[in-house]
Amino acid sequence: MRKATLFLAPVGSCAAAVLLVSCANITVVNLPGPSYLYAASGAAANLPQPTLTGYTIAADGSLTPISCASLANAQLLALTAGRSLLFTSAQPSGPASSVISSYSIARDGCLTRASTTDVTAQGAPLSLFLDRQADALYSWVMPDDVDSDWNSYSVDGSSGALKFTGEIGAGVPTYLRSAGISALPAGMLAFTPDDSFAVSSTWDFLGSTGISVYQRSADGTLQASNIFGNSPAGRGSAIFATIGAAADLSGHLIVAGSICTDYSRCSETIRLAVYTFDSRHNLTTQSNPQTMATPPSGGYISGYAFSPDSLYFAVASGGGIDVYQWDAADALLHYLDSITLRGNGFSGEILQAFTWDRYDHLIFASEERPTDGELPDTGLVQVYSVTPSGVAPARGSPYPLRYPHLLTAVNIPLRSPF
Repeated sequence: MRKATLFLAPVGSCAAAVLLVSCANITVVNLPGPSYLYAASGAAANLPQPTLTGYTIAADGSLTPISCASLANAQLLALTAGRSLLFTSAQPSGPASSVISSYSIARDGCLTRASTTDVTAQGAPLSLFLDRQADALYSWVMPDDVDSDWNSYSVDGSSGALKFTGEIGAGVPTYLRSAGISALPAGMLAFTPDDSFAVSSTWDFLGSTGISVYQRSADGTLQASNIFGNSPAGRGSAIFATIGAAADLSGHLIVAGSICTDYSRCSETIRLAVYTFDSRHNLTTQSNPQTMATPPSGGYISGYAFSPDSLYFAVASGGGIDVYQWDAADALLHYLDSITLRGNGFSGEILQAFTWDRYDHLIFASEERPTDGELPDTGLVQVYSVTPSGVAPARGSPYPLRYPHLLTAVNIPLRSPF
């Protein structure tokens, strides 16, 4: 039951907001070969012809539509890709049914349906994540609109078929409005470089706060571990209320949160804590309120992610996208630049999803939402090049796309298994 003092920040549709994680289902596999972007549009049932559209991503960031990578009536909840497979979740017959579909991605970016798995018994997947090797798929569900779970599936790399392997509780992702973060980044799952552990974090009004570290079994099933991250909130009774997690390639994690004096009073300033896994898989942080980075754009954080090469880190919020350079050697974030949106998170230009590609392009979808509450008439997919000197629009950007709400980028191996 949601109390009056609690708030789930709306960022477009629920499914759209989840996938800025997936409210950016941010999944990029950094392998040689061609790179593709897949964008879902038509987030609400009353919008015309929801579709999935594919694009080739050039090294300069320009996008070229792929005619054989378009799916009509693709009313999607979540989207992710890895190796040569694209995964989508949907409710084809309404809330009473849920499926996860897989598509093989050809060398030219064309899509062919590989399999469809009925996951109604496990719940509607609001976000999807693959491990680093794309051997297992994880779906985040809220079966009773209060508690949430991670469901795990093994992936058959030849057929794209899924096999349900287990579930584990993921907490009650409810956030105070004053904390400045929506509940939606709770549907983020980060993996250590060797895929031996997965990490997420949630905080709820009952005071269940902290980082959850799951040990992965050989089949990808998640099991609770006895590893916990120490709090960077400082001395006294202060609480670092965390949400989400993102991992680099060298054993570091970044976790967003807000410092709360108790379970009802949280700072409006969002901070980014840095954690490190040591050789014994202990999780520690040297972050404190004085040293943690604070994203300047403000507004409700809806997702964050490292670039595939871990050189950069981006935080999406109602005010825009803040970009940092990442110093893995010293585990430090250095603010680089921001992409400002012409909106306030509820009207104007609304961020719907973002992802990285292997060329260090930051790609995001936005729509113009009028203040009168009417459906938006315009939407854009925008591509920005990120370099040590800042961010700038890539050649050809932006690209019109009505009602965009999900994005994922993928790099295809030189030899596809299909």
